[in-house]
Amino acid sequence: MTVTSEKSTSSADCYQELRTQLGLLQRTTRVVEFGPASDFSRVCETVRAIVAPWIPLAERRFGEAQGSPTASNRWRQAIDAARRVNGDPPRTEADFLDASSASRALLRMLMEAERPGPGVAEIAARLREGIAAEVYLPGSVLPAARITAEFGCSPASIVRVLLAMRDLESEGAVVLRADRARVAGRRAPVDRPGQIADWLRHLIKAGVYPPCMTLPALTVLSRALASAAVDVTRALGILEGEGVLIRRTGVRPRVRPALPFPVSPPPSVEALLTRLDVVAPSDADLSTYGIGEACRRAHTWWSHRMNPPQSALDSATGALTAAVAHLVPLVMAQHSDGYVDAVVRRAAVSALAPPPGPEARLWRTACLSAAVRDLLHLSEPPVTASAGARTACDHIPPCPSADSTDWEAARVVGRDDGVGSARLCNGSVLFEDGGGLLPDGKILQPPGLAHAGRAS
Repeated sequence: MTVTSEKSTSSADCYQELRTQLGLLQRTTRVVEFGPASDFSRVCETVRAIVAPWIPLAERRFGEAQGSPTASNRWRQAIDAARRVNGDPPRTEADFLDASSASRALLRMLMEAERPGPGVAEIAARLREGIAAEVYLPGSVLPAARITAEFGCSPASIVRVLLAMRDLESEGAVVLRADRARVAGRRAPVDRPGQIADWLRHLIKAGVYPPCMTLPALTVLSRALASAAVDVTRALGILEGEGVLIRRTGVRPRVRPALPFPVSPPPSVEALLTRLDVVAPSDADLSTYGIGEACRRAHTWWSHRMNPPQSALDSATGALTAAVAHLVPLVMAQHSDGYVDAVVRRAAVSALAPPPGPEARLWRTACLSAAVRDLLHLSEPPVTASAGARTACDHIPPCPSADSTDWEAARVVGRDDGVGSARLCNGSVLFEDGGGLLPDGKILQPPGLAHAGRAS
């Protein structure tokens, strides 16, 4: 017995009725393919009885789709094809199978229309607004599956996003190639050295690197800025030309005593924490694993030049900001030197900085994640000496004498390829390649050595 659409009381009921009728239609058409020829006319009547009650609902869906040329044309073609079943009966089996195939397609379209989520016209409008606001930058890929989930549609409704993209393609806003879409136009070339110079200038103005302070080594600075060393070097050259830095061969850059712009004094940790407590979300995962995952996620986005949705980027930035507020007191309780103070100020100022433009948003998030990783590393508890523990390392070949703690006399004993840094040992103390003392401090027992690794 055929169930008509008027009996539907909700989208869920209508969806279930459509699913039932689609199954009945599929079983009916099999009779023509595998049953006796005498059943042909009876099967035609059955198919007509299944499809006819749904034509009015399809007409309503066609009217609702008028805001989308692609969707409305699709509905019109499906309705016209399904109506052939209600006209003159098919004379051949091939004609019947074509008509029944169109009927199945119409029922599937009606089922899809009952699923929750915005329609094609609304999706196209939201994509259009995102392109205009540069949420989706020129030349960037528009992944249909991600947009489907982001807009609140079920995975089975990805066809709505594809139809919306075809509408935008007809407007020239999107370029489609085999159902893969990208925003029309080319992304403007990014002046990475200029961006780095702007950000370093901001850090200097905010008191992270006050006048007369020496900047970190190039490898450390490159890691902190999530950028290639060549781009950082060019940025340092820009600042040198502006009279901000003093650079000499073989010596780390130093901030000039007199600068061409006003500079704030180095902010106190208490003042930074007060501001961080205001903006940091309270529901962030502050476990070591949770903080590490937030850093890895931001690093992956940047290293693969992905285009995460704005909501995901905001969530990651909030988690990293909360991590800074959580880690700063832990770091300051264990360390009290100028290097650590600069790391803390850089992390806090990065978290509190106003959001950048779309072209620099992902990069700045990566810079913040690098600062959080530094804090996480510094917050690790130091290795304590046990009774009878050795006072020198057992690296082979032997490290330099421990008479001096000068990191320049140390030897490379391990590398962290994930961040491009090296670990150095002078016989009893571990250093970073930038000269910063590692949280491990003195190497007093073999467990401390595993952190640095052995020389090959």
